[in-house]
Amino acid sequence: MLIKRILIITADGIPLFDFEDYTRGDEVLVSGLLAGFLRFAEETEKEKISRVILEESQFILSLAEDLVFIFQISDNMPYEYAEYLITKISNEFLSLYREQLVAFRGQVSVFRGFQCICRKILDRCGIYIANELFFEKSKISKAFGIYSDSLETLVVQAHEQNYNFDSFAIFHLFSKCLRKITASLWNSKLGIAYHLSLEGSLILTISLPYVFIVIAIKIEDFNVSTFKEFKTKSNQQLKDTFFERFNPTDIEIYSRRSLESLKKDKEKHKHKILCDSFKAGEEGFSYLYNTKLFSQFIMTTNNASIIFKLPNRTLFLDFEEHKSAADSFEELSKIFTLRS
Repeated sequence: MLIKRILIITADGIPLFDFEDYTRGDEVLVSGLLAGFLRFAEETEKEKISRVILEESQFILSLAEDLVFIFQISDNMPYEYAEYLITKISNEFLSLYREQLVAFRGQVSVFRGFQCICRKILDRCGIYIANELFFEKSKISKAFGIYSDSLETLVVQAHEQNYNFDSFAIFHLFSKCLRKITASLWNSKLGIAYHLSLEGSLILTISLPYVFIVIAIKIEDFNVSTFKEFKTKSNQQLKDTFFERFNPTDIEIYSRRSLESLKKDKEKHKHKILCDSFKAGEEGFSYLYNTKLFSQFIMTTNNASIIFKLPNRTLFLDFEEHKSAADSFEELSKIFTLRS
């Protein structure tokens, strides 16, 4: 686990809150020890401690309004990411409990409701996904980045030798595009985007309220082998084929010329935004992988859109419900003969 402990204590060492997902029942001992460190540093060195480093983990200490917010993190966790999390949690705690802190007389039960709020903050900051990326899932991703809601870099990490680190700048592009789509079309900060090439290069972007997570993956031996067969199908044949597999609310088919005219068609505002995102994705893929973008899947809680770029036409599939990414990829494999 990236986080081993979340503890909030008073400046005198009284524990107010210990996050139950990580607690070990020794909060009094830990809080007293760290409070002692703080007092010792202030009295002897006239400095404040912000970090205590042990052999396999470290404590990050943040002081605010006579409280000490303590994160015990593993060595694998980037410091910038931990600082961002502790800032979000401390700001929320102080905002919710300022009055209770002023009137505090030892009743720590008033802070018990922060358990659920803390868990929600961690979820919105992507900590549960980050745990998977740093540990269990690290072998399947080529690289990943975690960025704040203002696109400040919190984590960048590659699992390949000689990986092109310039690509992390392009990860910002995918984050911006996804936030623009989810905010403009569905008024949401939650969303997932899959950008997939014919050769199996995949960039997965996850938009959460407080962070963006971008993951570069190579699907080994993935190859669309019947791609050009759709060039001779009529628009109606294409609609019938994709309706049967994906069951969308609506399908729109654009030629290259009509796709260019989207800029002038106010009724197609949604498709213009999706098209702009697709073009941005194509630029990113051309730089990163020297390959063309084949499909773009955008999913939110209640809506979804899929774009397929065929040899001579582009299909927009719209859904007025959540669309499972796993189901979508399964249907894709049924339409296109995949060699894997």
